[in-house]
Amino acid sequence: MLDRISLTDIPRVTLVLVATSVLTFVAMQMGRGHEVQRLFMISGYVIGLSEVMNGEWWRLVTPIFVHFGILHILFNMIGLLVFAGAIEKKYGKVYFILMVLVFAITSNVGQFMYSGPLFGGMSGVVYGIFGYLWMQSKFNPWSTLMLHDQEIGFIMILFVASWLGLLGNIANMAHTIGLLSGLAWGYGHAVYANRRRRR
Repeated sequence: MLDRISLTDIPRVTLVLVATSVLTFVAMQMGRGHEVQRLFMISGYVIGLSEVMNGEWWRLVTPIFVHFGILHILFNMIGLLVFAGAIEKKYGKVYFILMVLVFAITSNVGQFMYSGPLFGGMSGVVYGIFGYLWMQSKFNPWSTLMLHDQEIGFIMILFVASWLGLLGNIANMAHTIGLLSGLAWGYGHAVYANRRRRR
């Protein structure tokens, strides 16, 4: 996948995700962190998703734009650019938006249920996209979206290291739920593609 990156040809939705994340991060660094968190976090510092239940449905998604440090946003944006753009180019923006929404909502809700509302980041989506590509690489021989073994190994080392606490305070459940969602989507898509090929 690394050889497919072209910073001059980033697909539109991927570019919007990166730009929104960067602008949100800049706003937080300029002293607007409290306002950003109050608007974007999945819930306030209360039990339950009361804001979502009262119609603030965007909170199920917007934590993906909140990053708490330069390394946090840097790694997530690199992951997004490395893995996401090829999917958007191949399947189009509607398919890609649906994928991002599913991975964002499942990983955000999973992390909220595991540890509460104080979390953020694009990593659940990135792990979901990675899981999708992994299954395409393994089970869909006709797919042009292939991961190298080195890429799979590197990402899984990071995954295990974060659960072992070697990478600091990480939203590990968001990573896990995102990864599982991506594995399921990617495997299902591969099975569907194989069946169509056999017809």
